[in-house]
Amino acid sequence: MKKILLFTILVSYLFADVGEITAIIGENKIIRNNHIIPAKIGMELKVKDIIETKNGKIQITCKDNTALIIDKNTKIKISTYLFDNISNSKASFYLYNGIVKVLSGKITNFSEKRFKITTNNAKLYVNRNSIFIVKLFKNILKVGILNGYLIFEPLNKNQTHIIKKAQELIYNSKLKIPLKINKDFSEAQIYQRDSVPMNQLNSIQNTLATIEKSNNDITTENNPIESTT
Repeated sequence: MKKILLFTILVSYLFADVGEITAIIGENKIIRNNHIIPAKIGMELKVKDIIETKNGKIQITCKDNTALIIDKNTKIKISTYLFDNISNSKASFYLYNGIVKVLSGKITNFSEKRFKITTNNAKLYVNRNSIFIVKLFKNILKVGILNGYLIFEPLNKNQTHIIKKAQELIYNSKLKIPLKINKDFSEAQIYQRDSVPMNQLNSIQNTLATIEKSNNDITTENNPIESTT
């Protein structure tokens, strides 16, 4: 009986709904079980789904109110996702390439180790109330923090770095000195606002602002989230 129950839980976890597509620009696709599905507004996303954009753009909103704006020419996988309002909630995404803006949701209220983004050369652990942008092109990783902070761990190295608000991390694993952290970061330095028409981008950003306000309502007065829209 216990084995059957554990198997049922595992199957439910592997095929659980993560959230849905809440905004979209252009033609984009979801790769699920090696099948290509055109992305559409309201489409439910599942663990192991791969989201791929070309000249388009997608915003997804997860069950815990985590929001991701996925820019053009980006490929990202939902590796794991579990949200049940208790301490075993967790989420992880694998970024193959491209640009993603993330507004952290309720999962990060438990611990920064509960939500991570992995690339080909590093892991990023997300703190609560964090808003950040990740850009990956081949071996060059750039991370800009708009609010909160992240924990950065390069793969295969026993190192940990904290990236704080208004800082930008640039990491190239092929260089002799691979890591650089800049201060006075602004969104325009990394995020390609000209990738879509501005009126369409504003529609996505307005949706993000609504999600951000919802997250702000559940935070404590001592740690308010800051609007970046």
